Amino acid sequence: MKRWMNLFFLLWGTACTITATTEDGTYFSSVENASAATFENIPSDCYISVDKHNYRPYVARVQDSGVVYVQNRTFTSTHTVTGENIMAGEKVTTAQPQGKVVVKSGANVTMKASDTTTLEAGFECEKGGVLEIAPL
Repeated sequence: MKRWMNLFFLLWGTACTITATTEDGTYFSSVENASAATFENIPSDCYISVDKHNYRPYVARVQDSGVVYVQNRTFTSTHTVTGENIMAGEKVTTAQPQGKVVVKSGANVTMKASDTTTLEAGFECEKGGVLEIAPL
């Protein structure tokens, strides 16, 4: 049975393009020049991307299980990850390149999940970096 979900993103800063799409392109929705976006009734197996001029794009895959995977990512500024379940670490999914998740000194990352947030091997928060895990 195909699952559907609603996603809400709140970003620090402006002028971001936030996109939700399925791998086969049957669903595509994009919000430009935004700091927040709500996507309603989207397939639960989709990709979310956040892009901003002169910044490295961020791409996450939300799969049927309702899990947001954070992998191969270095956080250097303020960022919020939101989902039903969040898994962060070096090898939490095969759908993304493997690599550590690092919260650098001076970065402020909040992970908000309505169910669980799991930190696996390969997750690091440097001294001076802030990680907050909060309910959604």
